[in-house]
Amino acid sequence: MIIQNLTELNRFRKELEHLYYKHTLILNSIAEGVCGIDQHQNIVFWNPAAERMTGYKAEEVIGKTSHAIIHHTKKDGTPYSFGECPIDRAIHDGKTYHICEDIFWKKDGTYFPVSYTVTPILENGAVVGGVLTFTDITEKQKTEEFIRTSEKLSVAGQLAAGIAHEIRNPLTAIKGFIQLLQSELDEKKPYLHIIESEIQRIELILGELLVLAKPQATKFTKSDIGVLLQHVTTLLETQGILHNIQIITKTDPSLPLIECDENGLKQVFINFLKNAMEAMKNGGHIFIEAQKKDEHSVLIRFIDEGCGIPKEHLEKIGNPFFTTKEKGTGLGMMISKKIIEDHGGTMSIMSEVNKGTTIEVILPIRVSASPVLHTSSSSHLHA
Repeated sequence: MIIQNLTELNRFRKELEHLYYKHTLILNSIAEGVCGIDQHQNIVFWNPAAERMTGYKAEEVIGKTSHAIIHHTKKDGTPYSFGECPIDRAIHDGKTYHICEDIFWKKDGTYFPVSYTVTPILENGAVVGGVLTFTDITEKQKTEEFIRTSEKLSVAGQLAAGIAHEIRNPLTAIKGFIQLLQSELDEKKPYLHIIESEIQRIELILGELLVLAKPQATKFTKSDIGVLLQHVTTLLETQGILHNIQIITKTDPSLPLIECDENGLKQVFINFLKNAMEAMKNGGHIFIEAQKKDEHSVLIRFIDEGCGIPKEHLEKIGNPFFTTKEKGTGLGMMISKKIIEDHGGTMSIMSEVNKGTTIEVILPIRVSASPVLHTSSSSHLHA
């Protein structure tokens, strides 16, 4: 009988060991961070996903409280008081708590946004521990913010289109009556020419607003890069003046026509100029240079006198969601780079902190292959 009992006991022990191994294997394989805690809130289990997200190895956290390791403050940085933390409450109340958004701390002293669930473990009605599962929601937050920003910009684009049309209608009438008056007011013709010139300038700006407001299908035509740059600077020079920034354009008059999508390049150049203006809080000059690089390509430079970009950030410019701006998305430079590449061109950035940034764009005079058609809107470009 004793031998039979020992045999049964060994069988049960092996089954338990196998079950424990399978459960551990599953917990170690899932993408969510899993933290097991005892009734005193000391950590007893820490899976590889938790290690990756926090930087703490299992041996560094086992036996320590979750507060001491990852959850010692609220989102606003203030510490949790006793019994206020959802992890405490789950152990104390024996209830499951799900928190949609909070922060956990990493080993290097930084924090990351998380969504987590705390589930108590009950034994005979008493709480003997709990399981904390958590997910890094950094990318989820960025995606949600980008969607919100896109929706706002879409509405702004619709408003811009409406405003442009409303202004353009009375301008057409005014322009017609000025042309009638020119035949009767010979001595005042210089004044009328000035008025007409300013109206044409307003029409040009309205035309640019309509391009920004309405996504345009890619269409390659032979275009004058000097005229294209002039249109862009016309649109933004007033904004520059308001911020004590002067845009100086130097274009080689012998530049050949290039095959390009005008709307796409306008979007790119507007993005470059806006980025430059935002980097120049104290005003200054933005220089735009366009010249023939060789018989096959043209070179365009945008040179600002702004704050510059740190060396460690330069190689990341153009990556999705990478931005040095507090409220930027990082998509502006990524899409600009894509549009330039669709033209068979290249973009490079040189920068020095507190001295300024230079963006060089090389575009072929003739596009060797037809790029894939796509739609784009500069309203979504500004990073």
